Amino acid sequence: MEHAHELELFCYQSVYAHPKPGAAANRLLLEFGFSEREIQISTLTVETENRHQYSKEFTALVKDFYLKL
Repeated sequence: MEHAHELELFCYQSVYAHPKPGAAANRLLLEFGFSEREIQISTLTVETENRHQYSKEFTALVKDFYLKL
């Protein structure tokens, strides 16, 4: 974040990604831009309780990058 600030970038969004429900977040997704505004903070769960069954929110996020989920 310090390096982004040095480049005059501002954090727009911070998403804490959890591998499955109840697990600690293991990824942090950040969106930056060139003007200052309020940071939106949210969470994203990748899989449901079952392995390789992805949550609706994760599927919606990555659908343009995968042929089949």
